[in-house]
Amino acid sequence: MEMIRLPRGVAVRAYERDAEEAYFVLDGVLSVGWAEPADTSELRLCRRDVILTPPGRTRWFRNDGIADATFMLLSGGAEDRVKFEPA
Repeated sequence: MEMIRLPRGVAVRAYERDAEEAYFVLDGVLSVGWAEPADTSELRLCRRDVILTPPGRTRWFRNDGIADATFMLLSGGAEDRVKFEPA
């Protein structure tokens, strides 16, 4: 579990994990996207929203809001640290 503070206007480049992840927004707005070979989806999350991303999917997130966003990133399964890179 990680608490992440994402400044407004900042996006993270797509990455993949072998474990499922949940994003739980504590404050602000967070856009979360994921892709499979034939499908790409994106959802805008607000305060107290949560979404689960299945293992193996390519995913990304960004702050489209007018203020910084704070959210919890919970990852299940094996410990595999991802280095987030700016998009």
